[in-house]
Amino acid sequence: MSNTFIAIDFETANSVRASACQVGLAKFADGDVVEKINLLVKPHSSMRDFDFFNTQIHGISAADVQNSPEFAEYWPQIRAFIGDAPLVAHNAGFDMSVLRGLLDIYQLDYPELDYVCTFMLARNLLKPAELNLAYVARELGVALENHHDALADAIAAGEIAQAMIEKFSASSILELAQMASIRAGRFTNSGWRGSVTRSVGAGGADESIEDMRLRLADQIVVDGPLAGLTFVITGAIPGLTRSQAHELILLAGGEWGKSVTRKTDFLVDGDGVGETNKTRRVYELREKGHTIAIVDPEGFLGMLVP
Repeated sequence: MSNTFIAIDFETANSVRASACQVGLAKFADGDVVEKINLLVKPHSSMRDFDFFNTQIHGISAADVQNSPEFAEYWPQIRAFIGDAPLVAHNAGFDMSVLRGLLDIYQLDYPELDYVCTFMLARNLLKPAELNLAYVARELGVALENHHDALADAIAAGEIAQAMIEKFSASSILELAQMASIRAGRFTNSGWRGSVTRSVGAGGADESIEDMRLRLADQIVVDGPLAGLTFVITGAIPGLTRSQAHELILLAGGEWGKSVTRKTDFLVDGDGVGETNKTRRVYELREKGHTIAIVDPEGFLGMLVP
């Protein structure tokens, strides 16, 4: 396997996933950064409001991007840069949801590519006390300067991936994912699938909610796909009541909470269209260094389906 991958990171103007205002990409080949792209992006006309908390975190304002191209203009350059290499991101569920949102709003075709999450790799292979980018970077001796700059964060995520490739003697990022019992996420021309931890006796992607509930009920909770993770839900999850979603979380070994706290790992955003008190709280805690991922309902269910 080739040890070439593209590390990617997005910063957003507000809580809407497709409101990207910066994207950074770094190409890694055999352990070295060989090319970089750092782009300021003007958000789509329907989502150009910059939230105070977002700007406080990354320092980008509407004035900074007013003369920048929108994502659709950059996409041919970005697509050529990625080529057929897999993507790597820390909390890839967030960055891939931003990418999906951008491709959808501009009606661009999905590429054919795999992606791997360094958050999940670290959780499964290193089991650090914390899983945020800065902490994992320190644990692996990776320098992280100018945190929350998209290119700086992308390079740090890539160096985390490379450090683990070397630590566990993997030949590539995809082999490392296999070693960590992680199925890589994938974009295809017809859609996408999330990156999830594999588990014994799990069902397929077409598994019904009821089948999923029965399967999870037969598993040892401590070994469930959500073991050690805490979830909070905002908005509605299509096809599930709130109590059913809470049951799936518990059956999969996770925990759920009513409000976002420092112990929250994932906010499941059933609305995905704007700011709520819970999403605002996520951004407040991120500003203080806590890593909380925001996933949509599909991403949440994908975490349960290997």
